[in-house]
Amino acid sequence: MGATLSGCRSAYLEVPEDPIKALAADDPVVIALAAYAISEKTEKAARDPSVLKTLCKLLRHRDPLVRSAAARALRRITGFDAGYMPFSDPYAQAESINQWESWSERMIGGSK
Repeated sequence: MGATLSGCRSAYLEVPEDPIKALAADDPVVIALAAYAISEKTEKAARDPSVLKTLCKLLRHRDPLVRSAAARALRRITGFDAGYMPFSDPYAQAESINQWESWSERMIGGSK
């Protein structure tokens, strides 16, 4: 079992054991919890290029909770802020998403 996420309204929400794997879940709450957990363990996530790429993809997710958690994780991991507003329509955020994707590609390219 994962650790309980502090600050949530329900003590029954648990952080997934493997948050990186949980980013591919079908349940938006599980994905958001996984992104939150990743944002708390930035040193491991920053070493895994696939995490940055996946978090960037999640900025286009249909659920604003997922988009918000992904944006938070990206900001915490990288210290970079592209001005992304997760509760706006993802299409309206295309410029910010493109900045994140470009930034991520540069970081992944530089880590090879």
